[in-house]
Amino acid sequence: KLVSSGADAVVKIWDVESGKVAAHWNVEEDGAPAVNTQQVGNVWMNEGRIASLSFSGNINLIDPRAPDQISQVLYGAQKSITSLSYSRPSKTFYTGSYDGRINSFSDVGAGGVCRPVKGMSHTNQVIAMDVDPESGVWSAGMDDSLKEIKGEEFTSVPFL
Repeated sequence: KLVSSGADAVVKIWDVESGKVAAHWNVEEDGAPAVNTQQVGNVWMNEGRIASLSFSGNINLIDPRAPDQISQVLYGAQKSITSLSYSRPSKTFYTGSYDGRINSFSDVGAGGVCRPVKGMSHTNQVIAMDVDPESGVWSAGMDDSLKEIKGEEFTSVPFL
């Protein structure tokens, strides 16, 4: 068997003898391939799992025994981290980066789970972050915007 991945955001396992696709996985966002979901490389790992790297830097873990679903996606900062904040109530770290992305790292004591904050992020460098225990996390960016984060999602800020 052979594994391939490509710009169409599809990871395929090929049966070399027949020359046919034995299994495939679509690595898409919102149901459609995008530049960030283009697959730029892959590797067979221990226990027969496959790791495929998206153009965005996300690592997609695939179990060949579970067709049509990605087992896990590993997220992280793709550019330099420029701001950091910690929310004691939720035990979550938030990192802001040079490209405007904000990630949340929850369950830090148990090995951590990193997820990108959902919604409309900054379009440029995150320069400051702070936590308000009552309202959530606030971030300021070089794009002249102030963002509020509740949980793992951006909320609108009506006065800006």
